[in-house]
Amino acid sequence: MKFPWDQWVGTDAGRVVMRIKRLASFRGRNVDLHGFVGADEPGCYHTHPARAVRVVLWGGYVEELEDGTRKTWRPGMVGLIRPELSHRVAELRNGRFSLSLWIRGRCTHPINLRGSGWGKPLCASCGNALTDDEQHYYGATCETCEGQQFHAEKAADVIDFEALRAERNRQMEALRVRVADELGVPLQEARTNFNPSACYCACGTRGPCEHSWDGPEWESDDGLASSSTCSRCGCTAMSHDLRNAF
Repeated sequence: MKFPWDQWVGTDAGRVVMRIKRLASFRGRNVDLHGFVGADEPGCYHTHPARAVRVVLWGGYVEELEDGTRKTWRPGMVGLIRPELSHRVAELRNGRFSLSLWIRGRCTHPINLRGSGWGKPLCASCGNALTDDEQHYYGATCETCEGQQFHAEKAADVIDFEALRAERNRQMEALRVRVADELGVPLQEARTNFNPSACYCACGTRGPCEHSWDGPEWESDDGLASSSTCSRCGCTAMSHDLRNAF
């Protein structure tokens, strides 16, 4: 999705698992979009502040209840959420992204986070930890930044980019193994131009970005194009913007 997300929720290692976009709010009742970009940590369950209706719009995911029961939610499925429901997202059906419409009533219960892998919800604009009120009511942004554009230099203090890169690389290797198996190609011959040392970047979904655009300027051989570069990984800003433009 190409609009700015209002909030993101992640693990204690800084791995983003869900982004939230507020669409409407009326007297404590909210309509949000929930964009799931990763599974919750094993053993980490959560309850909800109010009754809600979820409508899976795209992708879908596997839900795991605290008693171990699992259910697959596919696009088009609708479900009622009770405040006391304790569950987690165990996996995404396509391994990448799932989008749901979330219609929530007035808050009546505290949110209980069970398990040791939860991170404190952070403002998607600046990376500051949200206050109890802001995270309880899924506030749009924290009062500190009032919705300023996300800055990687601020996020670096609170986001574990090393852990994010490791998880990205793990997923890419799993994809390489799967594709090789589906095509019947020996794994050692399944080559890719993916660079595991490249900076972590989730700009395509308005997530955290590790790039620092203060590297030496790049110029094409014919001198007709130039671009700033990332001092960390050498990526050009031009290729970065083209990759995240659609």
